[in-house]
Amino acid sequence: MEALVQTFKNLWKEWQLRGLILYSLIFQTILIVMGNRRKYSYQLLVRFAVWVAYLAADTVATMALGIISNDLGNANSGELDANIELHVIWAPFLLLHSGGPDTITAYSLEDNELWLRHLLGKYAERNWALRSASSEQIKGSMLDCRDLPGPSNPNLLEEYDVKKEEGYM
Repeated sequence: MEALVQTFKNLWKEWQLRGLILYSLIFQTILIVMGNRRKYSYQLLVRFAVWVAYLAADTVATMALGIISNDLGNANSGELDANIELHVIWAPFLLLHSGGPDTITAYSLEDNELWLRHLLGKYAERNWALRSASSEQIKGSMLDCRDLPGPSNPNLLEEYDVKKEEGYM
């Protein structure tokens, strides 16, 4: 059973970006082809497909860009893997996808009125991320994550002393 789980993990790690790019392309195609039809068509399937594509298109493109960014962050400073170089080529296309097509306006009138809430949400998200990565938060989390080192583990005691001398404690 564990071998099967490991196989699925490896398969997901290898194909996650390709799958997200494919989903992003499908969502953008749906928005381009059916985006204008939703105004004139009363078929539930068309309206539902456009609604799902409208809500998911930005999220999928953002997730794929995050995977590309994570892969670049994990790469060594030396030579880049051919797959990582290929991943970088997809970034401009995903940025284009995150802009969305111009064949669809806001899905509802409420979307036009909620732009301020969306902007404030993004602003709050960025501020939270920057605050979480600040040096004061990192210093505070170093002692919160574990108890003070005891004499039973000399490596922890040495690490604690070094961090204290460097001014992190």
